[in-house]
Amino acid sequence: MTQYGVSRATIRQAIAELCSEGVLYRLPRRGTYVAAPKFSATLGELVGFSEELHERGLSAETTVLSMSSGPAETAEAESLEVPPGSPVFRIERLVRVERTPLFYDQTLLPSAVGEGLTAAEVRSLPLYTLIERRGVHLGEGDQTIEAVRATGREAGCLQVSEGSPLLRVRRVTRDTDGHVIESALAYYRSDRYQYRLTLRRQR
Repeated sequence: MTQYGVSRATIRQAIAELCSEGVLYRLPRRGTYVAAPKFSATLGELVGFSEELHERGLSAETTVLSMSSGPAETAEAESLEVPPGSPVFRIERLVRVERTPLFYDQTLLPSAVGEGLTAAEVRSLPLYTLIERRGVHLGEGDQTIEAVRATGREAGCLQVSEGSPLLRVRRVTRDTDGHVIESALAYYRSDRYQYRLTLRRQR
């Protein structure tokens, strides 16, 4: 206010606009901070969520929040295209870059693909690498991206306020025979991540 000779309201408005543009971010009861540059991914190639970070040479820290196996619930069975009650393997992870949470994800695998995986393996290697080591040949993935608001679980893991904007990425991956081998849901902090597309006009 002193340096620029403007009112407190003007400063507040400027900070609010910078937060909306992703230049700054707020943490409840802690203050306002300068945001780190966003990580960017180009769509079009089948690359795992953590695999893309490794390919960019980024030091990503993976925390395995939970791993479990059991019969598939109805929604899980539908996403993997298996009968309800089929054995499935669940993984819940949090990935940090530069000690700041970047994304939180929930991954569902057929039991034949995921059974026997250890937390140490999931922490140290990209999931697609582990899957391919089991003889699975990855084929293609269907992916949707949408803007959502953080609920209690995502907000707590990603260290943002409830209601903060997130990018939710839903992916279904198939092997070369067309069988679903992964159904994943990832929540990215929108202040730290963006997707990039190159568009070409075709006539």
